[in-house]
Amino acid sequence: SHVCKTEEAKVAELYAAGFRYIDMSFYDGDRSPLAHDDYLERVKRLRYFADGLEMKFVQAHSPSGNPLCTDSGLDDMLMYSIRSIEACAELGIKNTVLHAGWRDDIGRDEYFSLNREFFSRLYPAMERFGVSVLVENSAKINMGGRYYLYDGEDMADFLDYCGHPLLGGCWDTG
Repeated sequence: SHVCKTEEAKVAELYAAGFRYIDMSFYDGDRSPLAHDDYLERVKRLRYFADGLEMKFVQAHSPSGNPLCTDSGLDDMLMYSIRSIEACAELGIKNTVLHAGWRDDIGRDEYFSLNREFFSRLYPAMERFGVSVLVENSAKINMGGRYYLYDGEDMADFLDYCGHPLLGGCWDTG
C-alpha cells in the first residue's frame, strides 16, 4: 500500500541520508502542503523542523500542469503556483522552477504570447515575495512540436519577450 509521508518525515529521511540542502517539490500541488487552507502554517512548521536539523531549502519546483490548458484546471494551477511562490518566501527559497505551457495548434509567436500572459499573472506574487520563477526547457523527444523552449536561443528570446527581472530560465540537461 502507498504510505503518505508528511513533509517533515521526508526531510528527516533526507537528513538521515546525509543531505543538508533541500529541493522542495510542490510539483503535485493537490497533494502538497499547498492543497490545504492552512498551507502557510504547514510551511512554517516545515521550515522550523528543517531549521532544527540545520537543513536549508535552496530551490523549489512549483506545481505541474499546463498553463495553456483551457479547462478548469488552469484556475487550480494558478492558485497553487501563487501559493508556491509565497511558500518559497517562507522557506527562504529564492528560485522556483515552473514549466511553460504547450499546445499542438499554435506557432511560436502565439506560444510566446500565451505563456507570457500566464506568467504575468504570477508577477505580483513574485514581486511581493521576492521569489524568481525559472521557466524550464524541454526536449522534442518529450514534447514533439507542442513546445518551443528547446534550445538556448528560444529560451533567451522568450525571456527577453517577457522582460520581467524576476523571470529567468532553468536548463534541464537530463
